[in-house]
Formats: sequence, structure tokens, C-alpha cells
Amino acid sequence: MFAVAVLLLLHVSASIWSASRESATYDETTIIPGGYARLMLHDYRLTPVTAPLMPMLAGLAISPLRPHIPIEEPAWKNGDGWNFGYSFLYGQGQGRLLVWRARLPFALLSAILGLAVFLWARQLWGTTCGFAALFLYALNPELLAHSHYANLDLAISLVATLALWAVWNFLRSPTFGRGALAAAALAVAPVTKYSFPLVFVMAAVVALAILLDHLLRHDHRAARRLGGRLLMLTGAVAIASWLVVWAVFGFKAADGATPALSYPPPVEQLVAEGPLRGVLVAARDHRLLPDGFVDGVANMIHLPQTIQMSFLFGRAKPGGWWYYFPVALLLKTPLALLLLLLSTPFIRGPQAYARPALVALALPAAVYLALAMGFRFNIGYRHLLPLLPLLCIWGGRQAAALWGRRGLRPIALLLLGWYALGTWRVAPHFLSFFNELAGGPTYGYHYLADSNCDWGQDLEELARLCRRLGLQRVKFSYFGTASPDEAGVPYIALPRVACCWRPRQETMSLQQGDVVAVSVTNLVGVYTRLPGADPLLMSVDFDGKPLMMPFADAMAYLDKHYRPFARAGYSILLYRLEPKYRI
Repeated sequence: MFAVAVLLLLHVSASIWSASRESATYDETTIIPGGYARLMLHDYRLTPVTAPLMPMLAGLAISPLRPHIPIEEPAWKNGDGWNFGYSFLYGQGQGRLLVWRARLPFALLSAILGLAVFLWARQLWGTTCGFAALFLYALNPELLAHSHYANLDLAISLVATLALWAVWNFLRSPTFGRGALAAAALAVAPVTKYSFPLVFVMAAVVALAILLDHLLRHDHRAARRLGGRLLMLTGAVAIASWLVVWAVFGFKAADGATPALSYPPPVEQLVAEGPLRGVLVAARDHRLLPDGFVDGVANMIHLPQTIQMSFLFGRAKPGGWWYYFPVALLLKTPLALLLLLLSTPFIRGPQAYARPALVALALPAAVYLALAMGFRFNIGYRHLLPLLPLLCIWGGRQAAALWGRRGLRPIALLLLGWYALGTWRVAPHFLSFFNELAGGPTYGYHYLADSNCDWGQDLEELARLCRRLGLQRVKFSYFGTASPDEAGVPYIALPRVACCWRPRQETMSLQQGDVVAVSVTNLVGVYTRLPGADPLLMSVDFDGKPLMMPFADAMAYLDKHYRPFARAGYSILLYRLEPKYRI
């Protein structure tokens, strides 16, 4: 177990190192204060569309600091989570400390998930497979990135993995204890993320596939016995989920939310008329479920109907693409892991549990990916995070198979070394990882933007870079919700996608000699070139001929005709408007 401890320690150390160098990501500005308000005031107005468990964990982590909750602010009275969160974190002058403390328990959750990956892989195919799977998990750049963010993506990945593992063990030997563990794991999903039905679907697919396997082998007695146990498990999950939801909401139906708030909208405005709306309305009106939970589920159902800008291959458009997530998987997953997975038909691994494990790992992963492809909310690879522990276990199986053949051991070492090198080269900026197909993290933003590489996390890095280079002033277009003032960035604000930043000084001009810092999401125009919106005009002087130009066009010109002289991480590029930097 020494090797397991070393790998987990390496994972947690890299996670905390990255956390210490990054500013708050876009969503953390609402999640951390919202979770603290839920915990202390039992009020969910700030994060009504966010499942409560992880925000409350973040709130618990900062509670020893006893930060003030400014309920006197209009943002609190209006339920404006973004502006209230900004005041909560940065109005007290301790935003950096609050974010750091809120992130620590998430690193622990990631270590627990890594241990689960090792134990499940070892149970399936032995110790070598367990070590290989944990190696792939511990050094996965995307998992390292999200291992410390006070957000929901890592947590729902942990819940999904534990639930699938527990259900698989229950299907192998349907005892009361294993059924209780499966029910407990699944019951946590509804309060972890409101997309929890995907976890239920993944578990159901595994169960139905095993049941169908019994029927195809004409083992009707075993099929009837398993079917009965599955019905009992379904009932247990329903009861346990109901109890967990009420417990996390403090057994309070209204949970402190002010009825006069205009947000969130009522269920009737969010869910189309039909049986589902009827169920949610009945659950709300008859107090069968807390109002906050019903509102959150209704908003999740409504989400696919909202118009969200997406970016792929240099093009931004509302609504996304059906192939967005397969492309993201191809460009942001380390190629060494992809090659291990693709070796499955050619390199036969250990045969123990081969077919049941294929059902337990590959089938739910495939179903999850298929459902994600139909969900046109294309803003990040992070929505595929629940797949990664399953892919690491399967990749570990293939690495163990290579290691088990003396002639192929060099290939195993080469792939694992390549995998580790790719992660080391991007550290500590793990979120911006892209594999060689995308040209690495330097060029990845031309293919995917937003939370794939730029979530506002490199503000602290920009401040350090400005101090190191002696920059006294930069014209800055920021994508994020952290505070450039607290970070110490010497800025003059350009147009931005930063809904709550209140800059001291702004400008609408670019001139020769300026130093310009731009978040790559703004550089490629994901949210600054909105269909039907009037263009935001600014004065620019790129070549000695001043003219008025839309801001999005100015950023596109900068990206095409100038080369950056420095980078803050990989998400903020710095340009000098001088002839020698023109391309």
C-alpha cells in the first residue's frame, strides 16, 4: 500500500499546489458564498439552481474564519448570487484566503475517489491493474484541475463511481449489506448535482444488462431472483434519496428563501406542460419535497431549452453541436490513455470478470456520453468528468496487460512515461491541458474555450507576471468573476465578460505601444459576438491609422496579426502593440 499512498500524496500535493496559485473560477464566486449562506442562514436564494451538498461543504470549510454575510446589500435582497458573492469574497479583503480554504476538502474527496479507483481495479483484475489505474487517475490533468475547485463536477464523479462499484458488487452477490451500500451511494446523488438522473441511468443500465445476460443464457431462475432484488434496491434508493434530500435541506420545505424573489421562476414557467410538470408541482404544493430541491430540478430540466453560446474549432454559436463532447474527449484526454483504451481489441487483458466488467465500465460510460451528446449545453469537458474514473480503470487493465508480457513492457513504460510527462509539462495549469492533436495547451484555445481552458483561474498568475516583467499598466479584458484589484493586477479595464467585477478605470481604445492582456475566451469571441446584439465599438490603432471597430473584431485582429510576448498560465495572453510583434 506504500505505492498507493505515494500516488495519492502526489495527487493531493499537485492539487493543492495548483489551488494555491489560481484565483477563483467563474462558478466558485457564487458557490462558496451561497454554500456558507445555506449553512449559516438556511437560505438558498444565492444558488437556487445548484445542488446543496457541495456548496455547504465549501461553506463548512470557511466557517472557522467567520466571514461576515452582508445581508444588508441589495444583491442579497434580490437574490443576486454573482454580485453578492463578489462582495462577500472581495469586499472583506480576504477573497484569496476564503477560496483557498473552501477548496481544501475537495482535494480530500479527490483522494477518496482515487482510492476507490484503485480498489475497484484491484478487485477486477489484480494489484498491477490497481496500481496502473491509480497512476492514470493520480496524474490525469483534468482530474487534477477539478480536484480542488469548490464545484460539483468532481463530487458527482465520486458519487457515480462509488454507486456503480456498489451496484456491481450487489449484482455479483445481492446481500443486504451490499444493497444498503448501493442505496446509500445512489441516495447522495440528488443533493450532489441536479443532473443526478444520469447517475441513476448509468446504474440502471448496468443492472438491466446483467439481468438481460441471465435471460439470454436462459437462466430464468437467476433472472427472477435478481429482478426481485433489483426491485427491492429501487425501493430502497427511492426512500433513502427522499430522506437524504430532506436531511440536507434541514427538513424545511421553504428553507428560508424569500417568497418575493423573482428568481428562480416557478416550475410552471420552466417545465413544459405534461406529467413531469405535474409531478414537480404536486411535490411542491403538497410539501413532498423541499421547495429548493423542486426549483433546482425544474431549472435543470429547463436548461437544455436555454440559449447558451458554445465554441468549437474557432467558431462560436448558440446551441452547440452534437459532436462537441466526442471532440472534447479526443483533444483533452491524454493520447497515452486513448491509445491504451484503443488497444483493447488487440491486447487481451486479464479475463477475470472480463464481460461483467465491460458492462460495469464501458456500457455506462457509452450511455453517459450518448446522453451528453444530446444535451446541447456545450461549455466544457468537465461535464464528462464522471467518465474519467471508469476510463482510468479500463486503461489500467490494458497497461497491466502490456506489463504482463515481457516483450511489451517497454511499450507500457513508454505510454505511462508519456502520460506523466504531458501532465508535468502543463503543471500547475492543469485545466488548460490539451493533447498533441490540438497542439498542446498553447494552441488549444483555437479549438475549445470557456471552462475547457479559461475559467478565470489565471488572475493571480497575471499579477505575478506583471510584477516579474515590471509592467506598470495593462489594458485588460477579463473572462471571470475574481477580483483583479485584490490580485494586484495593474489594469485599465477593456470590455469583458465578468459579470460582477467593478473596475476602477475603464477604456474603449487601443493604441500603439499598449500592453494588452486578454482572456482567451474573450479573444476568440465566445460571448462578445452574440447573434442579434449591437456590436460594442471601440477606437483602435493597430498600424498608425485610428479607426472604430467592434470589440470582437479587434480581438480577432489581435489574435491573427500579433504574437503574444507572454502568457499568464495558458488562459491570459499578453500582447504589445508594436511593429516587432506583428505576424
